[in-house]
Amino acid sequence: MDEGTSRNARSCLIVAAILVLLMMVPVVFFWVLLRSFEADEIEISGGTILEVDLGAVVGDGPFPVDLGPFFGSGPLSLWELNRALDTAAEDDDIVGVHLLIRGSAIGWAGAEEVLSHLDAVRAAGKPVHALLESDLIDDHDYFLATGANRILVSPAASAAINGIAAEAQFMRGTFDKLHIEPEVFMYKEYKSAGEGYANYEMSPYMRESLTAVLATTHERLLARIADRRGLDEAAVAAFMERGIAAAEHLEAAGLADALGYSDELRSGLERAAGVEDYKSVTVGTYLSAARPAASTRPEIALIFGEGPIVVSAPPSVLPFFQGQVFSGERVARHIREAAEDDDIRAIVFRVSSPGGSPVGSDLVRREIANARERGKTVVVSMGDVAGSGGYWVAMDADAIVAQPTTLTGSIGVVFTKLNLDGFYEWIGTRVERITTAPEADLLSLGPLGEAGEQAVLSWMDSVYGRFTGHVARARELDPDEVAEIARGRVWSGADALELGLVDSMGGLAEAFVVAKERIGLDPEKKVPILVLPRQRSFWQQLFENDFTGVATRPIGDELASWVRELAAPQVQVRSPSFRLR
Repeated sequence: MDEGTSRNARSCLIVAAILVLLMMVPVVFFWVLLRSFEADEIEISGGTILEVDLGAVVGDGPFPVDLGPFFGSGPLSLWELNRALDTAAEDDDIVGVHLLIRGSAIGWAGAEEVLSHLDAVRAAGKPVHALLESDLIDDHDYFLATGANRILVSPAASAAINGIAAEAQFMRGTFDKLHIEPEVFMYKEYKSAGEGYANYEMSPYMRESLTAVLATTHERLLARIADRRGLDEAAVAAFMERGIAAAEHLEAAGLADALGYSDELRSGLERAAGVEDYKSVTVGTYLSAARPAASTRPEIALIFGEGPIVVSAPPSVLPFFQGQVFSGERVARHIREAAEDDDIRAIVFRVSSPGGSPVGSDLVRREIANARERGKTVVVSMGDVAGSGGYWVAMDADAIVAQPTTLTGSIGVVFTKLNLDGFYEWIGTRVERITTAPEADLLSLGPLGEAGEQAVLSWMDSVYGRFTGHVARARELDPDEVAEIARGRVWSGADALELGLVDSMGGLAEAFVVAKERIGLDPEKKVPILVLPRQRSFWQQLFENDFTGVATRPIGDELASWVRELAAPQVQVRSPSFRLR
């Protein structure tokens, strides 16, 4: 076959493939349409085991779009998982829980929350059996497994239950090689969010702060393992010194009940629950079946704020991933919607954010203050991290609830900018600038200069003073006391409680208890909850152009605006970047 014939054959194959794909589009469309209108009633019969895959949890709040037409159920949130566990604890048809742990995106504070709900299932007399099925089981995996009264480990697994570590990367050496000068200002000495750019290694302040946070997490881990496994803390600490161990060593140390597989876990659950045949239901299916029809109007609203804070993120660009960015404008609108609802008496606001934009943060803080002026009670529940801007949005609430392992505080400001003039010269590029005022190029990719530095420091001083002033007023603390506990330092939730930055320990369940008590309801009373934003159907998301209730710009303009906002040099109220494991 000559080259021309071969090329023609390839072209024909490509055209044929495109035609087949085009023909499949209407087939897929009508399949999705039929799936979305399926209304099969789901019934849970007696003797059912609830199967919980912790690896399916992807965030604190519900996914903004119902993907049922595609997948039968959407991604699972921490809120939905805990709601399912609470329902299962009181449901006579659910006789036990099968806990599968193969890694999880849940953080330490989220894990503490899940454990409290698993403890409630066990307290109801229902067995919880866990299977650790990762190649390498880490401390976090095992921490979650302590929610079970029987732990099985895959015989081929290994365990690195060896204590908590924090890891941060410092790029200053790389910048030096590239002739890039980072211009970073941090308010104040503990504000380590910019250290990864400015420093070659941890400052003493960052090291001190992280050491204290790790100590709290380690203490919680050690105490939980010892208590749930009936071991002495010294014995658990001695096991951790191994570094890495084989599965059989877990069993020998009393950290596991047996080595086994999923079929053996099912058999064990059958015996423990007193059933003959293993029948199971996933969390997503169970929630669909257990969802009751609301008979009364909700009295409490639940609002989620997750991810880095920006002023306004364009929902029209990435509508299926809205939960990944904390849009101050959008969250403030949800708070306002709840505050304007005469039936809503309290708002529970879940915050999981390292911070970001001061303006975006202040929009939310202002709406919380406005809601309280309308007579609404506002209670904040802090997730894995609610630091810097994540604390800014929370400080005006009536009460703040956090887990001992929540990362919070970080009351400070950071400015980061890269001077690329040396880099451009190194690669042979000449840069020239024309300005109409002395500091017109302050935010360019060139050097700040002495006057520019003074302007930035003055600007940051104003933002920092506003931040600490709000904290002193909102938390009713002495300004000198706030000046001492701020300084950009990250605190554990346990330490923040002692310092007066938060009011009590616990998760969302505890936040609801506080909210009910403050509006005069019985804390044990079950009340309907309005979750905002309301979850949209797949078809609403697909066909409705107005995702925000206001006109949107073309996608290209929205995306370009968003990228500019995230990339531009600016003052940020943001927690330091490090990985805790």
